[in-house]
Amino acid sequence: AAARPLFQRPLVQRLQAQLHISGQPPLLRRWRPSGMLALVAALCVVLFSAASRLTAFVAPRLGLGSPLLATHSGTGDRVTSSTALRVSARVAYISVVEASINAGSEDAFLEQTMKLARRSMQEPSCQRYDVLQRSDEPTRFAIVEIYRNPGGVQDHEASQHCKDWQSASATFLVETTTVQQWDTIFPDRASSYAPSALLLERPVPEYFDVTHVFVDVVPGQEEAFIKATRMNAERSVRESDNLRFDVMRSLDDPTKFLLVEVYLDVKAAVAHKAEAHYVLWRKTVKGMMASPRRAVKYRNHFPSLPAGWDQDPNTR
Repeated sequence: AAARPLFQRPLVQRLQAQLHISGQPPLLRRWRPSGMLALVAALCVVLFSAASRLTAFVAPRLGLGSPLLATHSGTGDRVTSSTALRVSARVAYISVVEASINAGSEDAFLEQTMKLARRSMQEPSCQRYDVLQRSDEPTRFAIVEIYRNPGGVQDHEASQHCKDWQSASATFLVETTTVQQWDTIFPDRASSYAPSALLLERPVPEYFDVTHVFVDVVPGQEEAFIKATRMNAERSVRESDNLRFDVMRSLDDPTKFLLVEVYLDVKAAVAHKAEAHYVLWRKTVKGMMASPRRAVKYRNHFPSLPAGWDQDPNTR
């Protein structure tokens, strides 16, 4: 009988025909069980490698976490293995960028940074992009960037507006910017950092009382500190003139914490320290401090509307 076309033959015969080499018997006839196992193992390795590459590309863009994270501004730094475990469970991707600029360049630097903040807040994963200026040292700025996932950070660093800012701001900088990485304790979701309004600024800015409190906790006291501080934060956000009360933990050193306290004015910030929950917190954490707390006051340039900071406490 005439030979059937290749596509009509049984699968094994088709493979035999395709693997036949230089007139030798078809390879499938010479295979042993051990050879079959080796082939299966090789195919598994290839499939696992392909799946790993696909996951590495897709996961950051879906907010599923990534063992490696570029810290900021395209540096591409790799985190250590001990940090990688914390990154995989990271809730919010928070970077605090500190810049020191030449005296007399404040307005020019601020103009470029405001452009960056406006464009960055249009990115899908960006929750906050605060632009702050030190009250005691106006040549020092802090930029607080908060993203939902590492893919958002990577997309931001690759964006043209970020590259433009890097190029424009380089002429103003006294030294290289420093970046600290944080995760959120309170609120407990990255999306809770998003402002409650679409409009984030006004032609004549409104300045609030913005304080960053840096805390070093005695090793071993971290969980007790978190419990007491979270309770204080939950009550503080319900104060009538409170706009924000965020609690963050350092990704590099788990004994370091950052409290971001924003009040409508100085009077409201002073009144906060007379509240019963604050007095209780201060007494509770007194013995947990490894060093005195350090508070830094800022002037907010972006957002410059209360609604750009405020959020309903019930959504936290």
